[in-house]
Amino acid sequence: MDAPATENLDAIINIDENEESIKNKDVKLEENPFEQKKRKRTSVIWNDFNEIILLDGTKKVQCIHCLKRLAYNNNGATTQYHRHLKCCLSRILADKKQKLLAVNEGGVESEVAIANFKYDHANVREKASHMILVHEFPFNMVEHEVFNVFMKTAAPYYQKISRNTARNDCISTFELEKKKLKTMLGSVNRSLLDWGLENKVCTITLDNANNNDATVRILKDAIKRKLMLGGKIFYVRCCAHVINLLAQDGLSEIEMVIENVRESVKYLIASEARLIKFGEIAKQLQLPSKKLILDCPTHWNATYAMLAAALEFREVFPRYKDRDAGYNCCLVMKIGIGQNMCTIFLSVFEEVTNVISGSEYPTANIFLLEVWKIK
Repeated sequence: MDAPATENLDAIINIDENEESIKNKDVKLEENPFEQKKRKRTSVIWNDFNEIILLDGTKKVQCIHCLKRLAYNNNGATTQYHRHLKCCLSRILADKKQKLLAVNEGGVESEVAIANFKYDHANVREKASHMILVHEFPFNMVEHEVFNVFMKTAAPYYQKISRNTARNDCISTFELEKKKLKTMLGSVNRSLLDWGLENKVCTITLDNANNNDATVRILKDAIKRKLMLGGKIFYVRCCAHVINLLAQDGLSEIEMVIENVRESVKYLIASEARLIKFGEIAKQLQLPSKKLILDCPTHWNATYAMLAAALEFREVFPRYKDRDAGYNCCLVMKIGIGQNMCTIFLSVFEEVTNVISGSEYPTANIFLLEVWKIK
């Protein structure tokens, strides 16, 4: 009976030793309860700072936003860390709860003013209309892909503007500026006397519209006594407009040639395949690599550019007709002599117009000589 009891006792002792061994192993996995615990940090600044140790063993505190390093305080003081967070611009911009900032430079001694920013789409549309009107951009410019990528990069909140919206905004801007101008001139009478300019006006330059003639007569009667030579040289006709009338009158004499060239160019540029075939013929003839130009009928200089370009390809058109049965404008194109004379004639007007338009103030010593060349 003693032996079994002894064996049972040994088994009980072994079980107790195993349990004690397991308990001891669990204790080793946890922190040592006998070591002094580190003081728990309660300040909120540690959400924005990290402790780092430099290569030389120096301990620093680093801002997680701007990465600026500050001295480590062994006494636990956090005043300088709070002071840094108040002026850390990187933290302010990164904080999702913080509004965007608008930084306006200028003012006295280049002061920088920081204010809360809010995207104003109405203001963006207004400024876009000013941009289109000042630089004479097309309305569909606001729909260009690269332009919208640029705007999204500069302002993530930017909303796209359609061409119809841009057109309507430009009309609204024009009407608004028109009202402002009317208000500004509301207290001004119709005469130049109120401005004290009656002794300073020498000539006035306008085009040849009938309403301008009537306006000049009224104005001339009001200040006739102050004008040079009794007003005989007061009204100067617009030289560029006179040249345009002369050129348009001359073009009317060869209207058939111009219309034929215009229809030929329209036919060719309407299809990429036609242009490729036309270009192949031009390359075989070793002609210069120029492009066909389609004119605007109301602008004589555009018509000149179209004729000059087509004249370079006068040998290509009949050869192209042999390859394209649908092209039937070549009969009149044989009048190459008339087209050539027209181009030479218009080149004189083109040269004079460039001289006049190239000067901001084309005075008489500039345009009189050019008009004499035309005569």
